Amino acid sequence: MKVLWSLLATTALVRPFALVAQASPSTPEQVVREFFRAEEYGRWLDAAHLLDLSRFEPIRHSTVRFWRTAPVMPLITPQELMKWDPDMPLAVAEYQVKKMNEHRGDFSFLSREYARVPSVDSLAALPVDEAAARWLEAKGRKWQMELSRREQPRRTPVECPSVPDSAKAALMSEWKPPIATILGATERSDSVRYVVVGRSSRPTRLARSPEVSELLPEMSANVVTLRKAKEGWRIVPTFDLPTSEGFTGSDTFFAITCKTEPPLKPGDNKR
Repeated sequence: MKVLWSLLATTALVRPFALVAQASPSTPEQVVREFFRAEEYGRWLDAAHLLDLSRFEPIRHSTVRFWRTAPVMPLITPQELMKWDPDMPLAVAEYQVKKMNEHRGDFSFLSREYARVPSVDSLAALPVDEAAARWLEAKGRKWQMELSRREQPRRTPVECPSVPDSAKAALMSEWKPPIATILGATERSDSVRYVVVGRSSRPTRLARSPEVSELLPEMSANVVTLRKAKEGWRIVPTFDLPTSEGFTGSDTFFAITCKTEPPLKPGDNKR
């Protein structure tokens, strides 16, 4: 009797889940939508499973082969730096070169291509779907901004353009990343389809603000190529593959450090 009750309880738990389970995407447009949805919520492995992984494997092999044979970058000398700026005093060049050489090992070009992969050997050892997931994650805005945040303390402050305080407040409080939108797809084909993807702003007051809209970049439409595999339609991985926010893999996000005036000390008079 106890066994029968356990079986009935298990069936009751499993059956509702089976009723709400979603079918896998079957059309190219559905595959692209599900791909963007997985990216938006950081489900990178789910997004990777919608790629044609047989076409991703050569990308991973090419990266491993390049970084295993890449020459070691030589140290920069003050004289080389002064060739680009002849007016730079030697003492300044020596100081700049010292800082550059101290941090030359902090920056990992591999991290720009694969998120959270510490070495080439680690990349080579990953299963192909996990490697593809790290590759997709590295193209996302969140990882790009994380890399920029790590590198920001080493950047020299620069003069930044004047931005109205109202625009700054709007960016901080209301800005939301844009979203990729499917504009259309090619006619039926048994083996290859093309889905055209654009980018649109989210419906906020910020998107309609004239003083802020000038700060947001424009973007032309991009194309996602899909090929028919035994599992169904799969996205061909390319270096300009659009993301869920409508950017492409070739886009780079970065942060800058603006020069700021030091705070006044008690008794100082600002002129």
